[in-house]
Amino acid sequence: MAKLSGGKYSAVYSLSMDSYPELTDGCLTHEDDHEGTSGKESPVSLPQQVGWLDDGEFDRPRLKGHNDSRVKCMCCIIWILFLSTTGLATLLGLVYTGVVHFTSYRNATASRITTAHSIYPNGTDIYSSDRKLQVCKTPECIETAASILGRMVPNADPCQDFNRFACGGFATKASLSWHRTRLKENPEQILDSYASYLIDVLSESYLPTDNLITSNFKTLFRSCLLDTELGTRKAFLDIVDDLGGVFLSSIQKDTDFDLTTLLANVTRLYGASPFFKIIIHGGGKFSVVNRFSDRLVNLLRDSSDDIPNFRFLLPSEYYYRTEKVETLQTQKINLLRRLVAEVPQSASSSIDKVLDEVFSFEDELHMILYDDESAYLNEDFWDCSQRRTDILSKMDLQFSGYQLNWTVFFNNVFQGEHMTLCNVQLNTAVQTLLQNTPKHVLKRYTILHTVFNTDLLVLFPSILKQLTPKQEHNLLIEGFDHQLERQCVGYVFKFIPGSLHCTINNTKRYEGGRKFSSVFDTIRATLSDQIVKLFDIDIKDSQPIINRCSEDVGQIWNQTVNQDSSIPSGFFTDQSFTINIINLITHQNIQYLHGHKKPSVNPLNVASVAQFVGCLYGRGVSGPISYPLSLPINVHFGSMGSFLARQMTEKLDLDVVLNHYGQDLLDHSAVLNLALKLQCLASVYSNFQLLTEGTQTYKVRGDHIKNESWKDHLSLKLTYEAWLRYNNGKRDVITIPGLPYNQNQLFFVLFAQTMCEKVNKRGILDHYIQDSSNPLPPSKYRINGAVMNFAPFARAFQCPADSPMNPRRKCPTV
Repeated sequence: MAKLSGGKYSAVYSLSMDSYPELTDGCLTHEDDHEGTSGKESPVSLPQQVGWLDDGEFDRPRLKGHNDSRVKCMCCIIWILFLSTTGLATLLGLVYTGVVHFTSYRNATASRITTAHSIYPNGTDIYSSDRKLQVCKTPECIETAASILGRMVPNADPCQDFNRFACGGFATKASLSWHRTRLKENPEQILDSYASYLIDVLSESYLPTDNLITSNFKTLFRSCLLDTELGTRKAFLDIVDDLGGVFLSSIQKDTDFDLTTLLANVTRLYGASPFFKIIIHGGGKFSVVNRFSDRLVNLLRDSSDDIPNFRFLLPSEYYYRTEKVETLQTQKINLLRRLVAEVPQSASSSIDKVLDEVFSFEDELHMILYDDESAYLNEDFWDCSQRRTDILSKMDLQFSGYQLNWTVFFNNVFQGEHMTLCNVQLNTAVQTLLQNTPKHVLKRYTILHTVFNTDLLVLFPSILKQLTPKQEHNLLIEGFDHQLERQCVGYVFKFIPGSLHCTINNTKRYEGGRKFSSVFDTIRATLSDQIVKLFDIDIKDSQPIINRCSEDVGQIWNQTVNQDSSIPSGFFTDQSFTINIINLITHQNIQYLHGHKKPSVNPLNVASVAQFVGCLYGRGVSGPISYPLSLPINVHFGSMGSFLARQMTEKLDLDVVLNHYGQDLLDHSAVLNLALKLQCLASVYSNFQLLTEGTQTYKVRGDHIKNESWKDHLSLKLTYEAWLRYNNGKRDVITIPGLPYNQNQLFFVLFAQTMCEKVNKRGILDHYIQDSSNPLPPSKYRINGAVMNFAPFARAFQCPADSPMNPRRKCPTV
């Protein structure tokens, strides 16, 4: 590499595999003789095309037997003349054949793009002199290089707009439409590709190699495609009739029922909780609760449990009568009015009266169920360590206002199985409400609650879509309403999640688990360090916070690769999806009552692991969350690591901090410290301009998005520090041909690409200005906002002081 005037470098070398037959194991290995650097890296130019590159850092391969012993002067001259002539002839031949290219670049961006080894934040080399430099030449590496570069605009200046540099290529290639005004590769395109993969697998005939999950999945999928009554009015009325029927024209008929039997049936068979929730602790122990705080609801969701009453909204939203409550109730009434419009002998006025009675009762009930002073969120409650043997015998006396025979109720729910009642946390105000409510209203509410708030709702796709447009379980079908196959994949996945539906040999299983654990464990250890530093607490006190943040994330690999099914062979029929789903819901709820958690896996996690182990290889799917298993570990830290860290930080925000403060795990200074950091972010993000409409300028609502923005900042710091911690100057550097960036620069590119987005003007209005529930700014500001406040980024790209991505004033993350 020759240095030109102005500090530019003129030579970029391409390496042909055919030129070096001695290459083995997919890598060209060089001994690194790098000694005593000044800590400053030599810039190289950006390539015009993807190729096999020597980034100017590697010594030329040394031929065995090379004789560099000193000889007499005349011999030296002769040999120098001979070698110079031979070398010049060889070089001219390589240039002629295209193996070597001489290129000159003269742009400011190229002068800041450094070579393919990493540096520590202080600018010194991250690897020691005994480390080896390797170039990966596998097909997976070639595809990865093309995938990463395809999302980029390499000639953009990363110090001016890093989002454009890292994601500009994605924005250029992505297509929007009238109905789709925003597109994110994560999760939308990833799930689109994974849904296509599942449709391909499930559309295949039954094969001898199918495991039990795949075989059951195929049958359930087919029954969905063939069920002509799915979501129809007839299906709705059939389910209502099975639950006991609603007689709109006869109050007397809706009064003639046994409340104890009805509640036991909907609780056991469908997991409903009209007036209270049965919480299973395991080990034959359970509690009965109807005092719900937002924290309790979120805690149960974290453990794959749920409270049907608050499936759509949190208790506090009902208590304070937020706008969301009115919207939800209006949606339910309009949907029910259409579904029951053809009930015999029913008139519009009678339908409206019934619905008004039911939802007025529901509103009042939910307000009473809210209890923000949830004193039972402690270990004694969950361990049942304070149980009393006489608690059941007193329930009929203490809670007679519920109008239940409690002994009969529990016998019907558990079918005579011996269970220990540990805790009863029932609100006495509910008794008064039930006593003052007509019996026919209680029956109608119980039945409609069961249909709308349990998994039975999946049988009514149009209702599910309208009521839960942004729920996690709906991810696979979001945006694909017109395609029945995609609908069915999404609905089926909710009940049989987690399986890859592809064969993984033991080698891949072991290697994948090892790499996943390396990334996860290092990030978790780094999170522990950061929590101790952030809240000024000791390691012991930080463990409850660490466990809450990381427990579910750490199970992603096992839940996906080692998923077992409790559903026996032949459980489904391909004749009726409705019957299959009802039987499956019943099976899973009975399993829950016996102490087994309900399966609940985010499809994005499964899709990411499927990419990781190669199930989707060759289908045009590579990144941005995960890349094939064989890729260098630094790629997995930048992509999968960023994804896992962001999931961990989801459970670490101001609400969580206040929760731990209330449990005396943190003091007031920790809360104040975090509040100051959030306020700094709010101030910075409030300067980001979203849109200008005439004389009106819309900016990011800093106070609204500061919580989520802090999570972005923390996940970036966690992943970067974890990568440095793992690498620690001891591991060989493996580079990917075609990516002329050092490992630090590549890390930041991969981090940004997990959030690439294209959004048009209408999309900004719809998603970021008019949608007050969206806690995130556009991805452009998520990416730029995170890196501009992170000093190692500026050092990696040598950004000038006061450039847009390197302001002097930065908000501290920890």
